[in-house]
Amino acid sequence: MFPSVSAGLRSSKAVTLYLLNLMCFISSICTLWITIAVCLKFYYRRSFITLNLLESSSLLFILGLCVLLLTIHGLFGILKPNRFYLIFLATVFTVIMIVEFLLAGSVYEIKSEDLNKVYSRMNLTMSEYNQLDRSSITESWNELQKDLKCCGTTGPSSWSSFMENNYLPVACCYDNDQMDSCSVNSNVYESGCLDKLKTEILSYSNELLWNCILFASLQLLFILLVCYWRFPIETSEYTSL
Repeated sequence: MFPSVSAGLRSSKAVTLYLLNLMCFISSICTLWITIAVCLKFYYRRSFITLNLLESSSLLFILGLCVLLLTIHGLFGILKPNRFYLIFLATVFTVIMIVEFLLAGSVYEIKSEDLNKVYSRMNLTMSEYNQLDRSSITESWNELQKDLKCCGTTGPSSWSSFMENNYLPVACCYDNDQMDSCSVNSNVYESGCLDKLKTEILSYSNELLWNCILFASLQLLFILLVCYWRFPIETSEYTSL
């Protein structure tokens, strides 16, 4: 009777670990998808933010990829519980989890720093718009105004100090894909880009932050279960005798 009960307990633990490992697998795919989206968005905003946010999202992508590879292997390894294998998984997950919690704190600090500096960075890059050796800045401004349907830092008048004859970037006008030029007398976006960009940075940074926390918390649960069940798995061969 006791061997069958012990076998049943081991089986239920293995199934629970398997399901939790499956959840980590699914969450890692979600993390990869989110970080790709955030990386692409921050890449196009790279002229207005520090590269730290882009680097943080890239690091989370690498961590998500590591977890994905571990969980793919774990989906097969957990079917036959082995204490050394589970300890190895728990150790690696612990290291990744610590990095993710540290990364979450870093993203929080970077987000606050970028929100404080975005105004000055926007004004600085406006002076470099349309310069031959600053094509990336021109591209960033065009992409920003087109995506957020805005013009300049605080409105079309922001460009008056940087462009002549009341001309504006084409991206400031409605239907800009069909226009060759744009001016203050055209049908332009009246709202500035500053507040919209801050909202976007806050939204994507929070998405990255909470993804770090939730992803790490799920791994913490996996680690705690492995630690809790390690002893029964370790002594299973003796209890079955």
